[in-house]
Amino acid sequence: MALRLKDQGPVIQEALSRMLPYTRGKDGQIRPGWIYHKQSSVFEIKKGVPGAGSIIRLKQQEDGPAAFFGGRPLWIWVDEEKAGMVGEQIFNQLMARTTPGQRLHIYVTMTPEHGFSWTYSRLYDQESKTLIPNVFTHEVSKWDLTKEKGGYIDRASIILEEDKYDEYERAARVAGRFMPMGTSPFFRATRIMKQMEEAPRGVPSVIDNVNGQWKAREKEDSIAILFQSRKSGHEYVVAWDPSSGVGGDSSVVVAFHRHTLAEVYHASADRILPDEFAFKYVIPACRYFNDAKLAVEINGGGEAALDAVRHYDNLYYRTIHDKVTIEGTQKIGWRTTDETRRRLFDCLNKCLEEATWKPSFELLKQMGYVIKKPVDRGGFRPDHPDGKHDDHVVAAGIALAVHFEEPMYYWPPVGRIAARWETREPSGSLVP
Repeated sequence: MALRLKDQGPVIQEALSRMLPYTRGKDGQIRPGWIYHKQSSVFEIKKGVPGAGSIIRLKQQEDGPAAFFGGRPLWIWVDEEKAGMVGEQIFNQLMARTTPGQRLHIYVTMTPEHGFSWTYSRLYDQESKTLIPNVFTHEVSKWDLTKEKGGYIDRASIILEEDKYDEYERAARVAGRFMPMGTSPFFRATRIMKQMEEAPRGVPSVIDNVNGQWKAREKEDSIAILFQSRKSGHEYVVAWDPSSGVGGDSSVVVAFHRHTLAEVYHASADRILPDEFAFKYVIPACRYFNDAKLAVEINGGGEAALDAVRHYDNLYYRTIHDKVTIEGTQKIGWRTTDETRRRLFDCLNKCLEEATWKPSFELLKQMGYVIKKPVDRGGFRPDHPDGKHDDHVVAAGIALAVHFEEPMYYWPPVGRIAARWETREPSGSLVP
C-alpha cells in the first residue's frame, strides 16, 4: 500500500519499471510486468513476474482516518507527513493494519517542515516517551542527490534554494533535519535555539501548606515543574490560562520572578477541572511565591476558573476606559482580544529579542510552534498550527504583559547606604 498527498502514480510506475521485469505478450510486444487501474488507483502485478497477484493501492491522506480502515498490507509507504492530530490518527490506523504472525513494514519519506511535530516524538526523538520501538531513521540531504553523486539535482538549484531560507528552515528543507520551527515561524528561530541551550528543565514538585507555611518539595510524578525556590521579599507574577479540563486545550499556570523575569514555576494539564486545578496548582503557587499577583484569562470557560480563585486577595484587574468620558472602570481578570493578544505576543517577542528573561525549555519549545497564520482581512496573526497548542505561550505572555503594565518600584538597599559626617567651621554643625 502506498499513501500520497499528491498523485504518486507516475512515481510508482517509475519504481516498478526499475524493480520488475517486462513481459512479452502473444503479439510479441514488450509490456510492463504490471497493470495500472487508474480509476481505482490500483497497481496489479501480472502473472509470471515476482510478486504476481500482489496489489499496490494508492490512498489520499486528505480523505482522513476512515479511508484507511480495513486491509492487511505487508508494506506501507507514507509520502510526506500529514500535520496535526489528523495525521497522527491516520498513522495510528496504519499501525493497526497488521495481521497476526505477519510483520508490517512502514516507510515514511518526508521533509520535516512542521517542526517538532508528532513524527518527531513518535519516530525520531530517542528520549521521547511515545517513541515507537524498532524505528530506523536516516537523514538525506539534497546535497547527497546531486548529479555529480549519481542523483538528479543541479548544485546551482540547491544554492538558490538555500538563499531563500534562514538557517533553521534551510536545515529542514535542504538537509532533512528536524528543527523546533515549522514554516513561517512568528518568533525568530535563531533566538529560540540560542536560548534553548541555556534554558532550565526544572524539577517535578508539589507545593504544600505545612502548619501554615507554604513549602515546595520534589515529587517525581508531579505535573508541576519548579525552576527556582522563592526568595524572601521578592515579587512574583502568576498567570493562569484555564481550560474546561475535558481534553483538548490544557490549563496552564506559570509564574515569573519580577526582578529577573525568570520563569520559576509552571504546571499544565488537560483533564483536570478548573476548581481542582486552582486548588492544587494555582493558589499554592501564588501563596508560595510571596502572595504573587494572579492574572486569570477569562475568555470562554474562564469565568468558572475565576470563581475558583475569587477568594484570593491579590487578583489582577484590567482597566476599561469609556470612549466618551475616558473614565476607567476596573474589571477582574484578563480578557484576550485582538488588541490584548497582540500585546502579550509583543511582550514575549521583546523579552526574546532583548534576552532579558530566563524562560524554561518547554516554553521556548512551544514558542517554536507559533506561526504566522494568514487572516481573511489581510496580514497574519500569531497562532499555533493544527495539532499543536499555545497555552503555555499565552499564559507566559499574560504574565509578562501584567508585569510591564504594572511597573515595580525599587527601594534602595538602606542597610548598605553609607553616610559620612564632617565638622565645618565656624558653626561646628554636622553636615553630611
